[in-house]
Amino acid sequence: MRRTDAGYNVDLDRAIDLPEEGQIRFEHVEKALGQITWPNCFTRNNVKPDGAPFIEAFPLGIVLNYCLGLVCSRATRLWPTLTKLLAKFIQQEQPDFRYTTMQLNKNYATKMHVDANNHGPSFIIGLGDYTGGEVWIYDENGTVEMELPCTLRGWSHLRPGQKVPGRLEDCRNKWLKFDGNTPHMTMPYQGSRISIVYFTRKGWLTMLPETKDTLETSGFMLPGEDYQSLCTTKEDPQAQAKKVAKAPRNMVAAQEQIAIDSDDEVDEDEQVDEVLRAEQDSAAWPSGEWARSLRRLLYDSSCKLVDDAHELSVTICGNATCAGIALQEFLSEVAPFTISSAHVSGASGPLRLLKRTCKPQHVFCDLNAALAGSGHCEVQHKACKSTRTENQDFLFASFPCEPFLNLDPSKPSCFDDPKSATFLSVRSHLGLRQPRGCLLHCEGWHLLPEASRPSVYSFLMEGEDPRNSEDRQVDWGLSRLQNYGAAFVELPLMKFGVPLAGPDAFIILIRADCGGREAADTAAKLMHAIGELKLPGERKLLPSCTVGALMLPEEDPRVVNGVREAKQLEKAERAAGGRRKAPKSNTRQLTVEARELGLQPGDARYTEFLRGSKPPRDKWLKQAAPDKVVVLNLIYERCRQSGQDISNLCADLSQGFQPIGRRDDGLLPRPSQVSKATTDRPEYYAFSHHRALVGQEILLCHGYPIWRMDFRGLSEAEVLQLAAGSPAVPAVGAGIAAIFAVLDLGPGRNLKLPKSRLHELVKDFVEPAAQASLTAPSTETAEVPNAVDHCISSSFAFRRGDSGREAPGDSEDRRKEASFTAGLELHLKVDFQRQLFSGECKLVVDKLKPGVCDVVLDVLDLEPWIDLARVGWRVETPDGSKAKFGKALFVTLPPGTRSKICVRYETTEKSTAIQWLTREQTTGKKHPLCFTQSQAICGRSLLPCQDTPSVKATFSISVTVPAPLMAVASGEPVGEPTEADGLRTFTYAQKVPVMSYLIAVIVAEFESRVIGKRSRCYAEPAIMEAARQEFSEIVDEFLETAQRVIGGAEYEWGSYNMAVLPSSFAYGGMENPNCTFLSASLIPGDRSLTTTLAHEIVHSWIGNLVTNAYWKDFWLNEGFTRYIERRILGNLVFGQQLFCFRAWLELEHAVFNRDALFEGNIHGAAFRGLLLLVGYNDLVKLLLLNLQSFGRSLTSWVLADSAGL
Repeated sequence: MRRTDAGYNVDLDRAIDLPEEGQIRFEHVEKALGQITWPNCFTRNNVKPDGAPFIEAFPLGIVLNYCLGLVCSRATRLWPTLTKLLAKFIQQEQPDFRYTTMQLNKNYATKMHVDANNHGPSFIIGLGDYTGGEVWIYDENGTVEMELPCTLRGWSHLRPGQKVPGRLEDCRNKWLKFDGNTPHMTMPYQGSRISIVYFTRKGWLTMLPETKDTLETSGFMLPGEDYQSLCTTKEDPQAQAKKVAKAPRNMVAAQEQIAIDSDDEVDEDEQVDEVLRAEQDSAAWPSGEWARSLRRLLYDSSCKLVDDAHELSVTICGNATCAGIALQEFLSEVAPFTISSAHVSGASGPLRLLKRTCKPQHVFCDLNAALAGSGHCEVQHKACKSTRTENQDFLFASFPCEPFLNLDPSKPSCFDDPKSATFLSVRSHLGLRQPRGCLLHCEGWHLLPEASRPSVYSFLMEGEDPRNSEDRQVDWGLSRLQNYGAAFVELPLMKFGVPLAGPDAFIILIRADCGGREAADTAAKLMHAIGELKLPGERKLLPSCTVGALMLPEEDPRVVNGVREAKQLEKAERAAGGRRKAPKSNTRQLTVEARELGLQPGDARYTEFLRGSKPPRDKWLKQAAPDKVVVLNLIYERCRQSGQDISNLCADLSQGFQPIGRRDDGLLPRPSQVSKATTDRPEYYAFSHHRALVGQEILLCHGYPIWRMDFRGLSEAEVLQLAAGSPAVPAVGAGIAAIFAVLDLGPGRNLKLPKSRLHELVKDFVEPAAQASLTAPSTETAEVPNAVDHCISSSFAFRRGDSGREAPGDSEDRRKEASFTAGLELHLKVDFQRQLFSGECKLVVDKLKPGVCDVVLDVLDLEPWIDLARVGWRVETPDGSKAKFGKALFVTLPPGTRSKICVRYETTEKSTAIQWLTREQTTGKKHPLCFTQSQAICGRSLLPCQDTPSVKATFSISVTVPAPLMAVASGEPVGEPTEADGLRTFTYAQKVPVMSYLIAVIVAEFESRVIGKRSRCYAEPAIMEAARQEFSEIVDEFLETAQRVIGGAEYEWGSYNMAVLPSSFAYGGMENPNCTFLSASLIPGDRSLTTTLAHEIVHSWIGNLVTNAYWKDFWLNEGFTRYIERRILGNLVFGQQLFCFRAWLELEHAVFNRDALFEGNIHGAAFRGLLLLVGYNDLVKLLLLNLQSFGRSLTSWVLADSAGL
């Protein structure tokens, strides 16, 4: 078929049958409209259901082009046959009616609206097989009341939320004449409905002559000049009066604003209300008293540690308000201090807030003036000079990290970027004034691509200007500063009691005579440890919290005012930007997103959910811009279908549909790109409260004690400006506390802690892997019991080098690798509808050789949710026959011996590791079931990993599934499962390192029963009792006997559980640790097939614990397992003689009946017997070359019980 434009098929139009005039029936029109492909319409927000991304609608006739004026619509030009058919249709039915445009709508109910661009009456007709769908028309004498959703153009005297009367008119296969300038809407309906509206567009006389000729040729009956005399609904006189009264009211509001800005005291009632609100705010934040708790924990005293004669002198620059508040919170009761100099940019809001809250002696808008303590002071409003800057005790400053992404001097780089002047000024001040201690905030660290962070860190600490000349400063790195020790700290903010996602970075500097490098390193460790410290009673010093927990009540005046101001600000921005259409790229993205989610035109499920709540909760949605409502509906549907936690979902609407712009763990999804942070103002929307956060709530999420701050006179935009780029107050407070705890301030100042106390605080601290990769120069790797638990955000650096690996599938060379996986953290969500797993995999990677720059992961039929080029990763596909093994994902690693990477991904329908069973294929026939089977090299289609038996790792896994299903995995259960919004999450951990093929999951309608001292059985309810009777008690006998036969080796896995799968499970059993998979076909009722269970139990030692390094030596796994299995069964069931006879028969069958061997099941007894025979011969030949005595002893051990045959 030929297409001349997007959505319009010319061949379909040509296929339309055009009957003779006077013979057109409803059936002709319905058939023609059913033949065409309806285009998606993303505009017409006045009629589109709230939250629907698009509708199916298009116009025929004239439309307004903002450049060319009134022109023929695209459909008119591309579908001439359909246009002529519909023109003849109304000419036949309504010969006296004049019109310029036809609007066609399919399968959506228009919301209440006014067609303000229509002139004169309109005609509508409804076609299709449907019930309902009447047209509601506003009528003062009507009996059907509807709620007005918003202010309607020309009807401003009708208020949103007001019930207005009207009448219902049926238009199914009927012509209905009405006035489009009167409020009207389509009632809900069921079935398939198409409506055609004929009307006259205002200004029709200005159309070009060629446009008029085209319409007349198509059969349009155009109105003449006399048609202008027809009256249309005019604006209510009350609305005109309200417009007149608007200007004086604005003047009064401006006068009130001036009065507020004058800092006059509030009245007594208002003060009481503020006190009550402060108590509520502080109680809502679990870490609200972080400073008092930290003081008591560090100093165990509330008395002053610095006397008034030795008052501390402090300078704060950059995020001065944040630093000033942190200083006040922590030092106010133990050490008197003076903010002798502060720097704030030229914005008036943060300046006023700093002066009111922190009471600095001097405030300067120029950074260099603030550092020098001399210049025009915004407190004294004159030129001033601070007398306390000569001997500074503490300096806080922040500088942007963005310029240091560009380090190539041959191109525009940080060496020429004016933004890097802040860093240079601070560094110069440190060399000149030399304050005792300094805390530098790396502003925007979370915005940097993870692959670039190590290079930025390296430059900040060790960098120099390669353009070596006399007029340029050579040294940039802070560790090159003379007389200072420096330490770099990267912190996950969520550990500091605030719901902020992502890391933040600080640099600690201590003067040499005050502690130097050793003190800086200790302060860095203490700063990390503060995030993990616990109070008596095992309560964390800084307990975590969610965004929803910190949001204010909807009726709170701060929320009401903030929402109103945000709406006014958005309205002003739209007015300044003019009326624009949605960009094509956004329209395309809407289309793709809606189709992927299976949405039908007009679908707005989130909007429907809020309106269906009792009481309705769509108050914020009614006031929001239509495009934001669309985005919210798409985000809601995407997260609902993927199983995310809607109750904790928070989205940044400025980032659109980007997955990184939303989180379901209760944290704010801060901007993750420099461009986003600089061009868009984040607008956070919390699905827990169904509204956007206001400025003060965002500040509270950053740890600002808003109940102790004076916001009078500050607009919403100014409050948001303060939050932009601000660090978390408790994180800054932790840095201040850590520095003063190690800083030698001299006599009369007792803030420094004894070394014994410092050691006690940091003794349990393990340096996070990502942090170690950035800061640790040592090549030694710290001992970490569970690597996953002690690692934070990823850090990558793109460097060229040897990966120590060839291609996927080359597992023979895996032991030569220079980096390997030590731990895994897997978070999966199961989608039965799409038959895929989605989530993220965090891997802890250790380096075995210095200079290694990347690790290579196997991937097969996985779709990563990451821009690989952006983070410096790459994917390579092997050539030839190796391509079937998948692809190689090269992940760059930062310097250091250990790092952590995170890959977000989803599986595909081609994943060989996952098997999906419909409910008809299960035993219970009620719910579907899925399980994973990764042996031998299918693990790479379940998760990105080093898919080889030569690499073992510990892991933890959480699986989110629809209720009432259960997830069972190859590990020990961790805690109780959680349930929310119809989803259940199960968590398991495996502390014994295992191969990737032993990471296994089952999702089914399971129940569990105890069947042994350390064993449980998971099975469907229909076969649970049969499974319990088949395996109970005997599992304990097998475990005890296996331990004796193997020589007393302990069973290291803790529990031994089993899961019974339907008989369609292709294997008899699979030795997944802590959860052996068994087929229901092994339950005949007489325990005659329990030998398989003995075989799988032996794998707990042979195979799972001691493993073949290469797959060519698979005989080491199955062969010795089969041998020990015979020993167990000989002891318990068959007796030794029968055991030996069976072993000989199996070997004889394997050797002399090759045809049966290779045509049969490769997992059968014959093949395993051959593996033992051939593998044993290979091993003996190898050992006899060097260790003949060991070979003889091994021979006697293996064949000891076969001597009598």
